[in-house]
Amino acid sequence: MYTKSNRCLTVVRQLVFIVCFCPLWANSSDSTEYKTEAIIDNLTGSEGESFARDLLKRRKDNGEQFSMPELADAVNNMHTALRKLDLLNMSADDATVLIEMHKLLDDLKTSSYPYRTTVEILFKATLLRDYFYDDFYQITQQTVSSTYYSKESPHVHTVDNLLTRISPEIDMQKLSYIAFPDDWTARDVLISKDDVVSGGGFDQLSRMLDREDIILLPEFNNLSLDDFIRIAPYSILPQGLCQEAFCKADGIYQTPMIFWFHDLVHSADAPLRIGKQWNICKTKLIFDSSSYSNLSFDDGFSTLCTDKITCNKNVLNSIYFNANYSYLIKHEKFKKFKTTLKLLLFTLLHELDSCSAVGIMNMEALDFLKAIDVTSEVLQNNVSVDEIGGESLTRRDYYAAVFWIENVKRLLIDNKMTGLSPEDYSELIRNLLLYL
Repeated sequence: MYTKSNRCLTVVRQLVFIVCFCPLWANSSDSTEYKTEAIIDNLTGSEGESFARDLLKRRKDNGEQFSMPELADAVNNMHTALRKLDLLNMSADDATVLIEMHKLLDDLKTSSYPYRTTVEILFKATLLRDYFYDDFYQITQQTVSSTYYSKESPHVHTVDNLLTRISPEIDMQKLSYIAFPDDWTARDVLISKDDVVSGGGFDQLSRMLDREDIILLPEFNNLSLDDFIRIAPYSILPQGLCQEAFCKADGIYQTPMIFWFHDLVHSADAPLRIGKQWNICKTKLIFDSSSYSNLSFDDGFSTLCTDKITCNKNVLNSIYFNANYSYLIKHEKFKKFKTTLKLLLFTLLHELDSCSAVGIMNMEALDFLKAIDVTSEVLQNNVSVDEIGGESLTRRDYYAAVFWIENVKRLLIDNKMTGLSPEDYSELIRNLLLYL
């Protein structure tokens, strides 16, 4: 990172540089607005299952560098993210590196967006964004005491109230960020062994890219809870790219690279739900983080579910997407039901990571109680008031959602996992009314 003494370039040199190189930088695209990425709509739409299967087949058949033009939207949006950085406030050398990154992104189109290379370049571009944001906000290793370093990632800080100094309109929040060595330039970031600054993140990313049974999906879209639930049956793992300087997750604000790490941790755990343990849900005990409850697979699903994707999708559709809630919504005391069910499913499938939809069907009462505690924490830290309709959810609301899932489970078994009929849903609603 440049210090003041490193920035003794004249205004004339800066302006000459920008005049010479801005045309190259602008050629990648002239938009400064993010575009909606079609791949999310494809995965969450009516043909999502066939779309996901096609992606996974291409990965398996053609290897880690299979052509994935579906990532073109994310690459174009990364151009937009980099374009928001201010060239005029950079040194000429740093601006050169930024332009080189635009060129690397442009080259991906020529090579038809090879999967592994595209994801790795998006990772590197995200790391560069952190470097420039740290530089702009004057975040250095001396900003705070070294006691804030984490053991796993020695350059990652989480600091109370630092964000208030950077963005005064955001009051009393924590910011998690990477503190680069103070003498580094953008060139050092570009050519460095990534784990020097990412605390092992690049090595973890590399291991994930090695797997042929999953696909990491870098995307700038703001995914809804419904999106997460719809994508959950597939081995497609969203990898969030932050549109602005900070994104909020787990109750704190995070820089783009930290947000990448946040999703990568979820992605690293998620293969449990699509591998050999797909029928088992490991629910983390809230009061003892070292303990897990391994639930048995004793309800006969193993003989009914011959295809994991279809079976998981069928379970989620039966629990949530295919249900007709219009009758319940007409009644004041039931209007929060669907919201509560959505939050509980999101917690199980995303926050607990190891749960598949079928795994949820094996959960017992105690494990649901633990999941409810996690859901309450997720609601407090992550979900906006607008998204849940401003409602205050109680444990009784969550119990109703668990009761619904238990009854769906019973009917699915009776129907040999073929789905539920309108008559089945009428029975479910009657039972719910009696329960409440």
